Amino acid sequence: MKANHVRDIVLVAAVLAIGVVALLPAKSPEPKDRSAGRGEDAARGREAPPAEKGSGPAPVPRVEPGSSATPAADTVFPIAAGSSWVYHVEGPDELVPEDRWTMEVVSLPEGAAPGEVVVGFGAQRASFPLWIEGGAIRLGAFPFVEPLELLGTSPTGIEGFLVPSRRDFGEGAVWSQSYAREGTHEMTTPKGDAVRVDVRGVQTDRALAGELADVTVPAGRFPARRVDWIGRIELKDGKRPVLDPLTAKPFRTEILWVSEAVGIVRRRVEHAIPAEAVVTFDLVSYTFPPPAGDV
Repeated sequence: MKANHVRDIVLVAAVLAIGVVALLPAKSPEPKDRSAGRGEDAARGREAPPAEKGSGPAPVPRVEPGSSATPAADTVFPIAAGSSWVYHVEGPDELVPEDRWTMEVVSLPEGAAPGEVVVGFGAQRASFPLWIEGGAIRLGAFPFVEPLELLGTSPTGIEGFLVPSRRDFGEGAVWSQSYAREGTHEMTTPKGDAVRVDVRGVQTDRALAGELADVTVPAGRFPARRVDWIGRIELKDGKRPVLDPLTAKPFRTEILWVSEAVGIVRRRVEHAIPAEAVVTFDLVSYTFPPPAGDV
């Protein structure tokens, strides 16, 4: 009898336990990986914008994993420590040593100290200062802006801007960037002899912003604003002004295409002195670091 009573108690306890388990809430499923199915876009850290019909694959910034940077405010295009752009370059062999040119932002300006940009063909790199004032970018890192006989000389001073702030970058906008330069220049004496003299002077590049248009380069298709540049230079031999073909008229014209989403997507540089030469830069790829907190 006692054994039957114990068995009944065990059965009742088992039934109660089963009922309690049935009333407990089911465990929520693990959240799905939202990046699944996005392939490379997930690795890049952002969604690809929808492709425009007939324009080929939509361009997507490549993101450097594990890095973070705060972009400069009010600039025409995104610029932050870790940003980089790679261009395919075509031009005369004696001017273009490699078909790839890279620009990378090492650091942004901080206080009175300028930032740093490194640029170069192939594996070669040179460092240049970067200033950003109210969103306007001052930078002297682009090659072939100087007269060809001064090619490779770094400016001793820079004023003005490469591009103005976002709010000032509309069609019809005008601005300038000037460079103090030193080097040697070949002149012709009154007797007709060619001599090389040490010169110093100021190069002034004036810009005019034009229309927006779709520009297709290896990196993709981008809406970009055309900017036309004209470059002139004034030189002095000691205290005497140099008056010859180089200083008598513009030595260079350039067309720059700037996308507010990406940066400079194309350059076409044309020199007229001492001989005609054309160099083109087309954007191949670009990298933006993810915003701080998104890594």
